[in-house]
Amino acid sequence: MMNEEIVEFDMSDEDTCMKHWTFSLMEKQDETIIRSIKIKPSGEGCVGHPKTIMALVRDTPLEALDIERLSTTKCIRTTSCGMSLATCIKEISKRNTQLL
Repeated sequence: MMNEEIVEFDMSDEDTCMKHWTFSLMEKQDETIIRSIKIKPSGEGCVGHPKTIMALVRDTPLEALDIERLSTTKCIRTTSCGMSLATCIKEISKRNTQLL
């Protein structure tokens, strides 16, 4: 059986445009799949980045995403969208490891 789980991240304390990330996750054949992401902007910043991220990671296993590359993306803010995504993925992976 495949259960969907919702995991939310609040990045209000970060210098980033995208403050709230909501992941819809599903376990499938021992993999965590990102079914979808909703990214709520702070009212500033570009609208294209969250749309691109949401499209790129839809139905993607966590392990398929390159956290190191995401962590090095640059932005005019201290924390880029890629850095925020990498942080979320690290936390989800760490949580999954602790549940085993």
